[in-house]
Amino acid sequence: MTNAHSARTILSTPSFENLLETLDRPSLCSAMPASECARLSYRASPDGSVTMGTDPLSGQVVLIVQNTPQCWEIALPPKIARFAKSESEASLAAAQQVAEQAFGAYWASKQS
Repeated sequence: MTNAHSARTILSTPSFENLLETLDRPSLCSAMPASECARLSYRASPDGSVTMGTDPLSGQVVLIVQNTPQCWEIALPPKIARFAKSESEASLAAAQQVAEQAFGAYWASKQS
């Protein structure tokens, strides 16, 4: 995917729904421990307002948004959200840990 930008062009921001869409690929994780499957690949949005974590095996995305200096909100894909203990945390590191634990629990449930 490539993006072109000129000085007079306004780039649209993708909706959360588009970012949270999942790719229904078959699981490549069946022979790996859940802890290995739960490693997300993180990147920040260009303005730094959203941290995106992507599961490299399924393509599922978690979004972590800082609403206040003490509140980080987590948006998980529907398949993963039911495994999360909480949807807001006090730091980015804590929010990332919640997301990774939710993905780990999801993968563990797929293996049993």
